Amino acid sequence: MTRPPSERGAALVTVLLLVAIMSALIAVSFDRLSLAIRREGNRALAEEARLDLVSAEAIGAYRITTLENLTSGGGQPTGWNGQVVTVPVPGGRVTARVSDAGNCFNVNGLTRFDETGSLVAQPIAITQFARLLELSGAPATEAARAAAAVADWIDADNTPLPGGAEDEVYSALGFRAANAAITNVADLARIEGMRPLLPRVDDLLCALPEHALPSVNINTIEVRHARLLSAVLPQLASPARAAEQIRTRPTNGFARVADLANGLGQIIGTDYPLPQLRTQTSWFRLDLMAELGDTRMMEVALVDGRISPARVVRRSYGDGR
Repeated sequence: MTRPPSERGAALVTVLLLVAIMSALIAVSFDRLSLAIRREGNRALAEEARLDLVSAEAIGAYRITTLENLTSGGGQPTGWNGQVVTVPVPGGRVTARVSDAGNCFNVNGLTRFDETGSLVAQPIAITQFARLLELSGAPATEAARAAAAVADWIDADNTPLPGGAEDEVYSALGFRAANAAITNVADLARIEGMRPLLPRVDDLLCALPEHALPSVNINTIEVRHARLLSAVLPQLASPARAAEQIRTRPTNGFARVADLANGLGQIIGTDYPLPQLRTQTSWFRLDLMAELGDTRMMEVALVDGRISPARVVRRSYGDGR
């Protein structure tokens, strides 16, 4: 039986439509497959980059241990701070930079452990922190209150220091004082009085995992740290004086803190104790970046150089932005 031409045309259109639909489905399937392959490739590169960072981290910690073992006369060799090293790896490269992580005001040092093991406020540190805030442009009253509030945030009790803040202040905001060490400087923005002041000093602050007075390495401190040096040495007339002492530091650094005292003698007196100044770094920062193809991964690691071998105690990852 012969079909009319109109029916044959309709059948042809149907077949062509089916072919078009199947072609579209195949194209979508190939796109999804290609995307899956790319995603799997990116995951593989990301994992490879992470492993490269782990290796670089181990090498960096070893280098820091070696640096600690090279100390002479209580001081470290100079020239290592901020040094950048790039190492080729299969498919890319890893860049590493080691720097002094202790030239900062450790906010956890606003407290100390007492004989019972409880965290209590450390008055000298509170005074120094308030001075740092004041040197950074904060009114004296606001600086003193903010310093007390940060100590209250960390210490174990719920009794506010004069001008400080405890749970009765934060309860209206829906949270309570941490009563524990700070792990990220950004957390200071939650503390009473600190939010408007933080941008002025955040580049000079850190949250090290210890409750000790801030100490700075006089051989790695930079001019930008002048306010910090002035805060821990209140006898210095101004950050400008502190900056001058940093600029005129010997090329090879000071072998002993006492050598710096000779230069500062006319300002603070040769017998003034300098317990917060060091010629040796205890905390190191490793900035690592692995680049493999289009994949880039960053890591920042905090290394404790007080122990041998040196050990990473904190790390964070980023996307290399």
